[in-house]
Amino acid sequence: MAGYTPAGKLEFISKDKFVWRLAVNRRVSNLLIVLVVAGAFTLRGAVPQPALQTPRKVFNAPNKTVEAPFSDGILAGNTLYLAGRIGLDAKTGKPPAE
Repeated sequence: MAGYTPAGKLEFISKDKFVWRLAVNRRVSNLLIVLVVAGAFTLRGAVPQPALQTPRKVFNAPNKTVEAPFSDGILAGNTLYLAGRIGLDAKTGKPPAE
């Protein structure tokens, strides 16, 4: 088998050397295939999947005196979110005395 050296001179390669180069090329090709497949799986995992929203329940206090643009509480899944309002006396509309 004939091949070219870096100097451009024709060189004859033995069968053992050709088999070794073929094996190295196969290893490099297999490594490249494995890296491409691993990269594809990595990119697939890096893309965020749309999260399913849990149903929500809205709670409003009865006889609500303050007309606020938010709810008194929201239950989302197992978490209850409460609004941070101060408790006012329903009769006077003032905060209770200490």
